[in-house]
Amino acid sequence: SFNSMVHGVRQLMARMLRTQEGLYEAELKRQQADLRALRSQINSHFLYNTLNCIKGMSLSNDSHNMQVCIDNMICFLRYAVGDDINVTFGQEVEYLGIYMNIQRMRHGRNLRYYCSCDERVKECQTLRLILQPFVENCLNHGLRVKGYSGLVGVKITLDEPYATVKIFDNGAGISKEAAEAINSENFFAPDSKGGHMGISNTVLRLKNFYRGNCSVKVKALNGRGTVFLIRV
Repeated sequence: SFNSMVHGVRQLMARMLRTQEGLYEAELKRQQADLRALRSQINSHFLYNTLNCIKGMSLSNDSHNMQVCIDNMICFLRYAVGDDINVTFGQEVEYLGIYMNIQRMRHGRNLRYYCSCDERVKECQTLRLILQPFVENCLNHGLRVKGYSGLVGVKITLDEPYATVKIFDNGAGISKEAAEAINSENFFAPDSKGGHMGISNTVLRLKNFYRGNCSVKVKALNGRGTVFLIRV
């Protein structure tokens, strides 16, 4: 009968809704787990290296810079362990600046940092800690071999309906093979290798958050640096 058909359709819709809710909750839990793993990685490396820097300042009686470094570290770690997964691009830019202040205190003033963000993008929602892994990659794989002497830049623009994030350095440059690996779909698998797990995890988080409506590409500049392009 018609009533039986309506009842069957309603039951089907209810099951579909429960399935969607279950999938959403499972995905949210997975994203939270990914963020916790990234926090753990940042906190261990970051704390160890920064505390070594503070120790050196204390031995040289550089109390002013020691206080500044401690304040910056507290501020960045408070942001890193925040409860909300979602933040704004403006927040990401602000705390990336704090992170780079600490890196410059560790590595010296020859490490230069540039950042610009379109005002229209600053209030747009994104994920916590999506910029830092790419900048860290620029430091570790681009500028470390040059004694951390060089430039790391971030430029965020609005190309409606997308936001484009360009992260670059003028370091040694990523190898062609590594660039091809990062640009391949297999790189985004959980077991990807090559020392770029921070980027791999971040790309997975971005793809899940934007439901596939994003792209991440890297370009090697033949020994003159590396450029990451993120479009969301």
